[in-house]
Amino acid sequence: MSPNPESLLDSIFRGLPDPVLVMRGSRVEMRNPAALSMELGELQGEDLVTFVCPDHRASLLELLGSEGAGCAEIEFLVQSGTCARWRLSSGSLDSHPDLKLIVATPVTVVAEEVEALHAVLSQAGSILWHARVRVAEDRFVWDLHLVNEDVANRLLHLEILPGERFHHAWYRSRDPDEILACDQRSEEAMRQGISHYRQEFRCRDLEGNWKWFTEDVDLRGNMEDGFSVTGVCMEISDRVKMGLELEAALQEATLASRAKGDFLASMSHEIRTPMNAILGMTELLRQTELSVDQCEMVETAHDAGSALLSILDEILDMAKIEAGRLELREAPFDLRELVEKVVGLFAAVGQARGVDLLWRWDPGTFRQVRGDEGRVRQILSNIVGNASKFTERGIVCVRVHARRTRKPGRAVFSLEVSDTGPGISAEGLTRLFHPFMQIGGRTARTGGTGLGLTISRRLAMAMNGDIQVRSVLGKGSVFRVDLELGIDTEVPMRPCGKTVLVHSPSREVVRSLLDACACVGVEAIAFNRAVPLDLPVDVALVDLECRMELEKIVATWPGARIVAIVRSAPGTNGKHQLPIPVRLSTLARLLELDGDSGPDSTVRQDPSQFPESLEVLVADDNPVNRRVIQRQLQSMGLVPTVVDGGEAALRCLLENRFDIAFLDMQMPDLDGHLVAKRLRELDGEQKSHRIPLVALSASVLPEDREACLGAGMDAFVAKPASRQDLAAAIHRFTGLEL
Repeated sequence: MSPNPESLLDSIFRGLPDPVLVMRGSRVEMRNPAALSMELGELQGEDLVTFVCPDHRASLLELLGSEGAGCAEIEFLVQSGTCARWRLSSGSLDSHPDLKLIVATPVTVVAEEVEALHAVLSQAGSILWHARVRVAEDRFVWDLHLVNEDVANRLLHLEILPGERFHHAWYRSRDPDEILACDQRSEEAMRQGISHYRQEFRCRDLEGNWKWFTEDVDLRGNMEDGFSVTGVCMEISDRVKMGLELEAALQEATLASRAKGDFLASMSHEIRTPMNAILGMTELLRQTELSVDQCEMVETAHDAGSALLSILDEILDMAKIEAGRLELREAPFDLRELVEKVVGLFAAVGQARGVDLLWRWDPGTFRQVRGDEGRVRQILSNIVGNASKFTERGIVCVRVHARRTRKPGRAVFSLEVSDTGPGISAEGLTRLFHPFMQIGGRTARTGGTGLGLTISRRLAMAMNGDIQVRSVLGKGSVFRVDLELGIDTEVPMRPCGKTVLVHSPSREVVRSLLDACACVGVEAIAFNRAVPLDLPVDVALVDLECRMELEKIVATWPGARIVAIVRSAPGTNGKHQLPIPVRLSTLARLLELDGDSGPDSTVRQDPSQFPESLEVLVADDNPVNRRVIQRQLQSMGLVPTVVDGGEAALRCLLENRFDIAFLDMQMPDLDGHLVAKRLRELDGEQKSHRIPLVALSASVLPEDREACLGAGMDAFVAKPASRQDLAAAIHRFTGLEL
């Protein structure tokens, strides 16, 4: 049985979830039960206008009086005394033209959310806009409006022309190039289906000031149906200004640092030029016959010049580190030999006050490594030099051990320098690595820049390491230097079958000699009561101060060869004396090991002279420097050709055959760079002999060296150039040796 149409319509009318009103004019003829949710009371038979807030009565009457469908948002005064906003949608009834159907939808919550969003955007200084975009013939047509135009107007203060909408004025105030870029970005996002992107732009206000904005854009839609686009713009002028100021400050700091570096480099050049004469002449003067007093004065002047040069190098190193221009070179070298030489270099300083300088090498530690040998020597020399300078009595010992890292072919080497000096206070430790600081609590001021430890630590950190210090006042200090270096596979030392007995009143001396013997493959044992009397002993290393022990050793092992441990260089009976700190070549010779029984290879023999037939050219515009280099070369048996400028040097090189040429890099007429460049351009065309060119320069930064080599130089020698520096360059390119 089919339902009655009237009862069905009545059932639908009463069951609708939204309020439905049937109106005759402004009077409610009928209402469904859901209309009670409007909180206006019974309503049926009532005039709806009486429930409407006064500002909205005209809108309601207009809606009720309109023909056909309509829509309006109306605020009602509800029973609680507050206002509620409803959206009224109207429609006519064909069967009853005098009646109108009203469907009410609550919009109070939505309105409150919109107002809250508007308030948040207003407080945050954000501009919200929405646009519909349609695509017609591959052109994007925008219909944009601002949601919170009041906020935009408050932020921008734009010039708005008569009849112009605000967002058009905003668009006109923007940078044209940025408009094009932003439009292209938007169109690209739509073509590629990107739903969100961010961009920045700027616009100019009434006062002509640029204001920066960041814009987050959301897109929904497609190329066929068009897009719904929403954007939120937030002013970032302060952030951009801060960034620009920071960038300017950084640029200014960079320029200042560069200017400081250039100034230091210039000053280094100017100081090194006269230093070349001072050190060169004193070096030559030391080779002449002098009285004892004259020798002392010359040595003092030479040492003072060397100290000044060392200070200059430290200041330059610090400038390079601060400017980020420090470069490390990696090349193979013998770390054990380096440690041995550094300790030996400062031995005389310690021995003058009764301090033993020693080195120890833990078994299994790699000796062949890869790294910057010069920088490792600089670090170790600084720390060992300080230790020997501040220690008045006792021991300064360098101990080396290593541990592998997870990096293949790499290891961390620890160089521990311990001393028995006065120690450093806790307050002094906090200032130890600060630039230009010296720890006065250790001793009186001893000179220097106070940069040595600072530079050493920066160098260690550049090698993925660091420097740590432990110290107790009155008991000494331990400086531990950790450096990451490359390692190569080494052949283990094979035992030679000899046994050595070692004795000294100093335990550290004994330990150092035991390590040294292990390094040359000799089994060494410390002499004490536990040593078996029937032990076969080949050599006994004994400190001459231990008379009783020496007599006992001689009586117990009459066949053992006795070698005396001494604190100075060997004298006339040096073949049976082992100086401390020990040199492995000397130890091997004294132990008569195979292949090492000859003279100590590390001891420099008396120099001979180069053949007079060797043709050498020197070019320098400074007359004092010319005289110094000329005298240095003459002391080697050479007769150099000396010219005072680059043009004269180029003529000589083109007209004559020289075995080697030393060229100053800064000459007024034609500097060394141009001489080298022009000569190399002619090599192979007019000359069959390529002349080795050695640059002489007081500018010693890495870029100065690279510029010399790039111009065609074969080598670089920094001023002041010593006699040994010049001889090494000649040997490198001629094969001849002093």
